[in-house]
Amino acid sequence: MAASATSDQLIKSGYCVVKAGRDTVETKEATHFTHLYYAYLQLNDLGELIIQKTLDIEKFIEAVDRADKIPMLSIGGPKQEKPGATDPAVAISGMVNDPVKRKNFIKSSIDFAEKFGFKGIELAWEYPRTEADMTNLEDLFEDWSSEASGSGLLLGLKVYRAPELPTINAKNNLKYPLTDDFIKCVDIFNIILYNYFPITCAHSQVDSSKTVSVNCTSDAIALWSKTNVPKTKLVMGIPLFGKEWKLAYPSDENKIGSQVIAYNGNISYGEIQNPEGGAFDATTKTMYMTQGDSWYGYDGKRSIKSKIDYLKQEGLGGYFLHAIRDDDDDQTLAKTASKAAK
Repeated sequence: MAASATSDQLIKSGYCVVKAGRDTVETKEATHFTHLYYAYLQLNDLGELIIQKTLDIEKFIEAVDRADKIPMLSIGGPKQEKPGATDPAVAISGMVNDPVKRKNFIKSSIDFAEKFGFKGIELAWEYPRTEADMTNLEDLFEDWSSEASGSGLLLGLKVYRAPELPTINAKNNLKYPLTDDFIKCVDIFNIILYNYFPITCAHSQVDSSKTVSVNCTSDAIALWSKTNVPKTKLVMGIPLFGKEWKLAYPSDENKIGSQVIAYNGNISYGEIQNPEGGAFDATTKTMYMTQGDSWYGYDGKRSIKSKIDYLKQEGLGGYFLHAIRDDDDDQTLAKTASKAAK
């Protein structure tokens, strides 16, 4: 079993998502976190890590160590939007379901972490799709934990917002293998609690909006709380990006659920003009704003504080912010979350 992630202090983690022009983390950015993830490394056809940008990785480790924080490695992540991009979930499934590739992955990931100085590794599988995926996920973590036991590495798993995943191809929902043995092998369950809606919305809401009946964080946490996973291992995902839509009838009166004619995709908090000038919705614990014919749903200082208050009330292990580059230059949201978590 890997080292425990639990302590009296909440986990305050952030993701440094590798992209051109912003490939590493600055020391000042690390100040407001306890854990920082270098995200995301991918797998080759043998199940081994694809190693690139080693200089950037070294700079990341140096910056996190200099700030006396915990450097973490995340493997996989969401499918990329660019044409022709490989879906990380496919490569992870191929690895998990092949005993030889699982062995290669375990050795490759532990060797990499020890070589560069990472203190933990996360499998960010978005998402398992078959019963075999779930069965072999348990086998992977049991073997991985056994091999990592002497290194003190934390092992994490990024998971869907519920313990069961809806699927079109199976008669029943896919269930994570939450046996006692499996839970012992996983130190951190990072729960993805955003991207809920295809319309103008509070896409990371804590409580359901009365205007639209949809999934929400409080329902997700209630479901995870019914499992055998200790609440201190459950880490609440909070996005630093929002959603932008083009309104059908632009007006300052447009609120959650307004009619739209186009979805314009994600927008970072740092890209929204005067985001703290938006409205706070007390039910969903999110913010929204109309600018011209654009409508934004996002998290701001007030909603971040409300979410941290919520996770403390629920006794969760902490939060993760995705991704730190989506904050503004003053790190307004990271500062707000860290202060509220004290």
